[in-house]
Amino acid sequence: MLGWALSAPGEPAGQADLEEIYHEYKRLMYAVAGKFTHDPEDQKDIVQTAMERLIRIFSAPGAGGRSLSAGYVVFTVRSVSIDLLRRQSREAERRVSVEDDRLEELAAGPGTLEDLLSLWDRRDRLWDLWPRLPAEDRVLLEGKYILDLTDEELAGILACKPASIRMKLTRARRRAAALLSERSGT
Repeated sequence: MLGWALSAPGEPAGQADLEEIYHEYKRLMYAVAGKFTHDPEDQKDIVQTAMERLIRIFSAPGAGGRSLSAGYVVFTVRSVSIDLLRRQSREAERRVSVEDDRLEELAAGPGTLEDLLSLWDRRDRLWDLWPRLPAEDRVLLEGKYILDLTDEELAGILACKPASIRMKLTRARRRAAALLSERSGT
């Protein structure tokens, strides 16, 4: 079995090590990603995310002496591919197109045309005030409600504990609501 020792114990992996690993396993990673999606852009995203995970795992301070095997690379790429497909599936469920048959259901629902216009108006106002929100609030709101990231993923991005994400989200929503009400004059 072919294995890579990324670095000596206690040393982070060097750039040359990482490039060598990428070139060694590149074809394997793309082959595994190709089993899950035929879109070249999605395959690139999968390979990049897999490399990021491998770097994070094997370059960690306590990872000294671990070796990287082809089996672990396959496992990581497969895991990233499944995550991508799940995320795409959740996003597809949320999309409503104007040509969608469900548009009639929405129109026949309890809401009136004024309600629908009000929703569009609020969306436009939110879009206008988006740059005024703090960067952390934008990351939180976009990550949670658009990208459907978990609390753990958001905590990793913001370098905080997953337990604090809920309170940060609550505060971000309050600030956005305050800006919306300030903008509308209510």
